Amino acid sequence: MQSIISNIKDPSWWFTVFLVGIIVSIFAGFLKDWIASLIARFSDSFRERRKAKAARREVLFEALANNEIFLVLSMIRLMGLVTISLLLLGIFASVPALVELKEIICAASPAADRCTTALHPLATKALIAATGGLAILTNYRASSRFSLVMEGLRRYRKRRDLPRVV
Repeated sequence: MQSIISNIKDPSWWFTVFLVGIIVSIFAGFLKDWIASLIARFSDSFRERRKAKAARREVLFEALANNEIFLVLSMIRLMGLVTISLLLLGIFASVPALVELKEIICAASPAADRCTTALHPLATKALIAATGGLAILTNYRASSRFSLVMEGLRRYRKRRDLPRVV
């Protein structure tokens, strides 16, 4: 039990958990359709929900392929989501360093007695966990949205006989 508590207090453990979470969320975003088709083989209700979702996706693909403005706006929205995900990743990665930097600056300050270095460790851990969780969530949503927008773009190019951009 003591080793678990010491691991939870270590920022490197949180960083490792977060990176594994990011990798898993990226793979989950791309593998969810394959997993859903596998589950649909065994469940009638899931199969019906999957058919309804496929119909909604088809409507979205057609809308993206037929409307240039909608396609561009979807790409802009996707890039905004990726930017937010990367921002949260940066905050997550920098929190331990910023806390350490604050403590070093306060210790070197001539007014060290007035400098409040006592940031509660639980607050730091909560901030790390919150930004890590939000980054994983936005990364998963971005990878899911990426597959939708890219399929719409592929159909748009195919209908207009446009070459594939390398």
